[in-house]
Amino acid sequence: MCRIFGAFGNVESIHSNINTAFDLLYHGGPDEQGATVHKEAFLGNCRLAIMDPNNGSQPYKLGNKIEVVFNGEIYNHNELRKSLMSKGYTFENNCDGAILPALYREYGQDFVSHLDGMFAIAVLDRRESPKLTVAVDHLGMKPLYYSWDSQKNQLTFASEIPALVSLNGQNPSLWLPGVDEYLTTKVVTGEHTMYKGINVLTPQTILTLNSGDTPKIRKWARPETDFSVGTEMDKSSSDLRDLLTNEVSSLLCADVPLATINSGGLDSSLVSALSVHCGYKTTAFHLGYSGDWPSDERHFAHQVTERLGIHQKDIMLSPSDFPDILPEVVRHMGQPYACPNNLSTYGLFRGVSEAGFKVVLSGDGADEMFGGYSRINQLSQNPQGVEGYINAMGILTPSEREELYSKEYLAYVRDRKPAAQRLMSEFQEMKGDTMLEKALEFERTVRLPAYHLRRVDHLSMAHSVEVRVPFCQKNILDFARRTPSDLLVGNDGVKKVLYAAGKPHLPDAIINRPKQPFTLPVGAMFRGSGALSSFSKDVLSADTLNSVGLFNPQAVDKLFAREQICTTGKAAEALWALTIFHLWATQPQPQPSPKINQKRVFEGEFNEPQELSI
Repeated sequence: MCRIFGAFGNVESIHSNINTAFDLLYHGGPDEQGATVHKEAFLGNCRLAIMDPNNGSQPYKLGNKIEVVFNGEIYNHNELRKSLMSKGYTFENNCDGAILPALYREYGQDFVSHLDGMFAIAVLDRRESPKLTVAVDHLGMKPLYYSWDSQKNQLTFASEIPALVSLNGQNPSLWLPGVDEYLTTKVVTGEHTMYKGINVLTPQTILTLNSGDTPKIRKWARPETDFSVGTEMDKSSSDLRDLLTNEVSSLLCADVPLATINSGGLDSSLVSALSVHCGYKTTAFHLGYSGDWPSDERHFAHQVTERLGIHQKDIMLSPSDFPDILPEVVRHMGQPYACPNNLSTYGLFRGVSEAGFKVVLSGDGADEMFGGYSRINQLSQNPQGVEGYINAMGILTPSEREELYSKEYLAYVRDRKPAAQRLMSEFQEMKGDTMLEKALEFERTVRLPAYHLRRVDHLSMAHSVEVRVPFCQKNILDFARRTPSDLLVGNDGVKKVLYAAGKPHLPDAIINRPKQPFTLPVGAMFRGSGALSSFSKDVLSADTLNSVGLFNPQAVDKLFAREQICTTGKAAEALWALTIFHLWATQPQPQPSPKINQKRVFEGEFNEPQELSI
């Protein structure tokens, strides 16, 4: 697991920015940093050593013509290594990414179809005319952002937005349509970000760039797994249990200690249980809040760990700390995310890191794979309710969102087409014979990568922690896609087949409890005169709102008043989203920590090497 960044074309123009980008990615790869610099390209890496920690320096090389930087984990690297060795290749270490140059040499751009794992990979091929190939995994578990400057004929890329901004050496402007989409779905989806000119590779895509050409992006071919899915609950749930067991087992491979996340709900509890079933006596981490708050799940989590006979470590957050944490969360995300889980996720992985763990397994992705959201269940009961399904993802109703906008921005949105209309069109284009099947595909391929997986990646790597997600493995995705929808969602519940699969391993209290999201009790924390409410009022002052110019200060004041008398939490969610957005919009560009003093290894061709030294 690492952080990567680089450039292709006109590299001399970014030499003076390389060390700043290194510093801004240091938290995700503090164990080792390396780079290769050529006249036509640059590749950089910050390593978090998980496999073969004492070896495996990046960039990986095959001769002096193929070089690779890599972020992620390749779970089938041992099988691939054996296959490549039978073809005459040799390897100096057992690091999973070490097989990538040979795999690329053997299969060309089709190399990604052989990988089982989560990854963002950049390959520099200098055998003939220089060529850059960049690819991400089937669900975008390892995000990669990029920017193409047609005037410079230069492509830059990085694992995180702040490093990419620093590498480019200029502050990008706001992508205006993103503001409406942000309040419609709590995040910017697809290839766009909140910055104009900064995009993200969507799941299962590969970007290629030849010297003197323009980037080309396409979907890479992923072989479908060869298995059938039963139509009866007993058979289907048994097959799913076996499949999940195999996936968890493969993800437990590491040369450093592993842990699991245990919220007390079905998904993470089942991952912990299967880890124990596979013979790994894990430590399970649980996140709670100090004080008396609704929806405390600690007692559920403890029932699970007591049954499994494993240690549970509770990480407790105090709401009084939120004003100090929140700017850090916004900085690490790189753009606005209105997910209240962000604070919880940040605090949880900070605790994991402080406890000495580098790798955890989590239950993220299960709701998307198996239909765990109430909006999906509601759509299954009302197939015509696509508009309601889209609106359920966002902040407030469409009319309430419009009331929030300034006159100028509202005119812009209406002239261009509201984001909800575009998303409904995208929804209709999803694969599936029914609205329910389309919704599940939308959740898996659009919502999951943008809203959940990037959050988990950025806020875990902020503390040098790698998160592995068994429910996002390609075999599980294929199984979920083939499972009849009546085994997933219906009048009698959601994620039905997953509950049935987990029943032999978990206490009845977990199987039978109502579904409850792992989230910050933001509604309760905004009421009264608590630290979070006071902090948001400062951030959302009339002066700040007017200076940004996108929202109506009077409408924001109404939200604060409404939150004090309304118990639905909708006003609190809106205030949370607006607070996050304005923290981001008014936050200065991140600067590297002066404490960082890491030795870096630069190789290649230098026109101005003095600018690259520490």
